[in-house]
Amino acid sequence: FGVVPEPYLFSHAKGSLLSGKPMGITWNSLNNWNTGMILYDNNRRVRALFEAWNDAYNYPGGTGGGDQEAFTLQLDHSDVRVKELPAEYNLRIHTNTLPHFLTQEVKILHSRYETCERVNAMSGPRLYDHLKEQTVYGWQLDTQDPDPVFVSTCVTDERLE
Repeated sequence: FGVVPEPYLFSHAKGSLLSGKPMGITWNSLNNWNTGMILYDNNRRVRALFEAWNDAYNYPGGTGGGDQEAFTLQLDHSDVRVKELPAEYNLRIHTNTLPHFLTQEVKILHSRYETCERVNAMSGPRLYDHLKEQTVYGWQLDTQDPDPVFVSTCVTDERLE
């Protein structure tokens, strides 16, 4: 079973940012899987998980609630093995998401305003900030060094020069 984690949101860190003090964030905000794209083997265990998820999400008399929270709870109680997929396989970008660390070409983009062309304008390891609509940091291997290391570059600074 392959799935991408739910992206970390500005609202998850808002209390800490506004107060200037470290504050805890909810367990829920760090531990949900994004159910927008799921890679799975159609076997008995996975079908049982899907049935349990459906029952938990659509219980009689209930309002449904968040499908991702219901999914995560059911997954935790199942015998389905999970493989975390990188964000590039379901990159969610909206006004509340923090910048994303990417290492390869984005395959599936989930956004109302962002484009694959902008997100993939730079390849390799990079920090993409959708609010600036560009990669702000990139990393390249310094092959001149006898013991090659990654060197970071602030792309925004380069563009300002």
